Amino acid sequence: MSEQAALALQGLRVVYDSFVALDDVSFELAPGETVAVVGPSGSGKSTLLRAVAGLEPLAGGEVLAQGRSLIGVATHQRDLGLMFQDHALFPHLDVAGNIGFGLRMQQWSRARRSERIDELLDLVGLGGFGGRAVHELSGGEAQRVALARALAPEPALLMLDEPFGSLDRLLREELTGELRRLLRELGQTALHVTHDQGEAFALADRVVILRGGKVEQIGAPAELWYRPRSSFVAEFLGHANIWPVEVGADEAVTVGGQRLGLSSDLFGSGDAQAQAQAQAQAQAQVKVVVPVDAVRLEAAAAGLATGGPPSTDGAVLGDGAGSSLGVVEGGAELKVEIISSVFREGGYRIDGVMVGAPAVTVGFEAEMPLGSGDIAVVSVDLDRLHRLGN
Repeated sequence: MSEQAALALQGLRVVYDSFVALDDVSFELAPGETVAVVGPSGSGKSTLLRAVAGLEPLAGGEVLAQGRSLIGVATHQRDLGLMFQDHALFPHLDVAGNIGFGLRMQQWSRARRSERIDELLDLVGLGGFGGRAVHELSGGEAQRVALARALAPEPALLMLDEPFGSLDRLLREELTGELRRLLRELGQTALHVTHDQGEAFALADRVVILRGGKVEQIGAPAELWYRPRSSFVAEFLGHANIWPVEVGADEAVTVGGQRLGLSSDLFGSGDAQAQAQAQAQAQAQVKVVVPVDAVRLEAAAAGLATGGPPSTDGAVLGDGAGSSLGVVEGGAELKVEIISSVFREGGYRIDGVMVGAPAVTVGFEAEMPLGSGDIAVVSVDLDRLHRLGN
């Protein structure tokens, strides 16, 4: 364990009868760091949070806070702030009473409690709400009160269990941004459990992906997105372009029977061991992930791009028109049959399949929608291919 770690989990194991809920889970949080834990249902996310809080008995492993073991330490003595999806506010207390409840249990003086409550209400944007009844609050206001209550005793670790899961998307995004700002402003260490990958990526410094009670991968959001370790991680994060490709000894890439060209670093060029691996896997099929922003629309048949007038030369050109990006040996581009176009902020997400190889799905972004059944030409930045493990 690093001496600077605010929290260290070492080989955590939780077992229910014969079911292993957590198996050898290990990672650390640095002071002031926010770590999010994500994974599919049943992966052990909430069990992990409960184990750290002392609400779940361990079959093995260690929980350390700043080097001190928490094994056998009661939950209320672990210096934790807890925030849940259902707010868990006390209906018989007003807003100020809810925020100050833990402070009263810790025997803060009345004057000190009042000062801290006012400070937190201003911090979460609810100045003047101290006398409000809980039933008068909106969902977003109730979550702000729950956050203020969790932060009130200045905990060493803030733990958040699906805090925004019951809110609508726009409010969830707003509160996620506010929470990120607050955590950084306060230098607060936080462990956040969520099923929403977007929320985790927006909030956390690092993200832990669980699968079947085990850590599948840990990393910064950008690292996980652009360099997923396995097909499971890539699929869980929502990558559209997970392609089975054939790789030659010269690292030439073939997908769906079509040679695309050379990928400069698919096996780690310059490393002797990686080169040997590349030779051993010559003509073998591996899986790669291609980010959607590495695939660009070059052209679509005239009149088939909905919302755009036919061009005079018989093609509607995309953002990458005229580019040779990813084009090798005179024009190795992919033809894609469009399946769907979905509007997203800033443009459209287009999904389709490779013409002649319908098992190869292709996703990319464009400024205009394309109709189902349309044929588009896309180019691929081969240097952005990332080889996946099992």
